[in-house]
Formats: sequence, structure tokens, C-alpha cells
Amino acid sequence: MKARLFCTTGFFAGAKFEFTKEATIGKHKSNGVVLAPPIISNRHARIYFDEPAQCYVLEDLGSRNGTLVDGVRVKKKEKLTTLNIVTFAQKFDFIFQMIDNYEREPAAEQPAHNQSTESQRRAAMLPAEPVFGKEETVDVESAIEPVNGKTMLENVRVVSVEKTSPTRNGRTLIEAMALGKKIAASQPIFLLEFSSKGRRFKTVELKTGENFLGRTGPCQIEIDDPSISRRHAVVTVNAGKVFVKDLGSRNHTFVGKQTVLAETEIQLDTALRFGHVEAQLIRRVENKASRLGHLV
Repeated sequence: MKARLFCTTGFFAGAKFEFTKEATIGKHKSNGVVLAPPIISNRHARIYFDEPAQCYVLEDLGSRNGTLVDGVRVKKKEKLTTLNIVTFAQKFDFIFQMIDNYEREPAAEQPAHNQSTESQRRAAMLPAEPVFGKEETVDVESAIEPVNGKTMLENVRVVSVEKTSPTRNGRTLIEAMALGKKIAASQPIFLLEFSSKGRRFKTVELKTGENFLGRTGPCQIEIDDPSISRRHAVVTVNAGKVFVKDLGSRNHTFVGKQTVLAETEIQLDTALRFGHVEAQLIRRVENKASRLGHLV
């Protein structure tokens, strides 16, 4: 496997660091990725390839100003996907990308000596030089400039961008991606808590869209109770609201004291019943996203 940290906007625009098994990030010259601003710790973070999990993992090394993945501060080891936004010291945004699958070249097209050189290059981490000296100061806002030509994301075919400008509605590409992650993190999560004869026995998280409920599969919510039909009802999550519709069940579906005859919205404080099985809708909001650019 091979990975890359790169930036297309801001102070570090054009900076690119590639590595294989492991890279440490910090302002000390002993790191594989050297970032010299004073707010970066000597040994700030580490990214390494986890062989059993077959993925890259990021961990903060006790840095003073923290490390974020997709806008969320890293408090323990964080698994990375094929594309993430990694923010060092809550100020410098880099795109992490697994690139090995995108840049393999057919062996037949390379001479034997070139294949050997390529293998040796992939086996070793590519050290990076400091982007600027220790005494220089950082002015990120004044350094944001547009990038001409295709972005690195376009070149590796991860996303398709119609315009060459990195801005989206006044935001940089990195900021737009981070905003999308932050919005997703703040969306409500709905759960159905089931009980029978006053005893809770099952809690199910509802996915966005349709959640079919019945006694047997294929249903996302399986309730093993004789009063539940094979395909009893469907619970739909849409735009922050939850609806239920009976599917012609033998023992019916009830919202409050009313039998459900058509799709009906479920309120959090309303009793819900499928056959003889009672249920309660629970709403939970998990907002873990931290504001980018704010130093703790």
C-alpha cells in the first residue's frame, strides 16, 4: 500500500508527501513529514499501515494543538479511509489519500531495471523537506490562491470537478468537504426501542429511507413475536422526520390509539405498537465536529 498527504489550497498549496508503511508528522527534522510552523509540535502525529486491518491509521502523539480527521478531533487511534481531510494544529488542512490502487503500472510496460527501482522506491518512505524555516511566521488567510489546471483529486479519479477553481460557494475544496462531513455528523439518529409486557427487549437504529419490519427476513427490523406478520410495516426516515405505514398486517399497527391506515408521522412522545409489541421512537443527535481553525 502507498499513501499521500497533499494540499491544493492555503499556505501549504502544492505540498505533497508520499509514504508506504509509516510517516511521522512534526516540525522536527527527524520526521518523515516536516511541517515547520511553531504551532506544530515536534512530534505531532503518526500515520501507519495496520496490516491486520488492511488500512491506514492516524494517531495524535500528544500534540499541543491537536489533530483532526474530517473536522473531528482525534482522541484515539483513528482508521483512515481512501480519502480524508487531516488537519494539523486545527489550522493546516491536508488531503490524505490511498493511491496504490490508482497508480499501478503494468509490469510489461516497464524495463526490468525500472521495475527494480520502482519496487525499491515503494518499499521506502519518501522523506520530506521542511516547507519553510523555523523562524518564518504563518499567514494562512493571505496565502489562499486558486489552483490552475486539474486538481490532484481529478488526476487520481477520486472525484470529478467541473471547474478548475478549488472554490465551492466561496469555500475551498477542503472546506467544502469538511463542511459536508460536519453536517452529516450533526444529523439526528433515530432508534426504535421495543418492549413487550413492560420489558424492553430490543433497540434498533433506523437508517435513512425505508426500514421494513416483520417477523422474518428479508426485513431490516426482525421481531420474533406471533402477533407480528411476516411483512408487518415499513418505517421511513426522511428529512429529519419518521413515518410508519402498515403493510396489511393481521394485528395492525397503531400510533397512539389510532390504527394506521395510511403513512403516518411518528412523534417522539406518541405511543407506537406493532401487533402486541410496543415501541418508542428515540431521537439522538451526535455532533462531534469541531470548528476548523480554532486553536484550543
